[in-house]
Amino acid sequence: QSRSSAASDVYKRQLLGCGALSSTTGQLVAYPLALVRTRLQAQGMKGTPIVYSGMIDCFKQTLKYEGFFGLYKGIGPNFLKALPAVSIGYVIYENSKKLLN
Repeated sequence: QSRSSAASDVYKRQLLGCGALSSTTGQLVAYPLALVRTRLQAQGMKGTPIVYSGMIDCFKQTLKYEGFFGLYKGIGPNFLKALPAVSIGYVIYENSKKLLN
């Protein structure tokens, strides 16, 4: 394998790593809001009672009854979806940028 090819592979791995890191950080920051939004949207649907009076109440009840980690309930599948998508997006963006320059 040539030197430039090996360097290119290292660069792609770095991009994948940066994509994974940025995706993880974004998920950890935004997921509690998405969880609250989903719970508020789901309440009152046929067969489900209205439990929360608003966003703050939903946060408070989640923390009270499920603890801090209750805000991250179900984040695993979200990681499985977002990590590869964002990481691959970084590599595609950088390769496209090189092609167009």
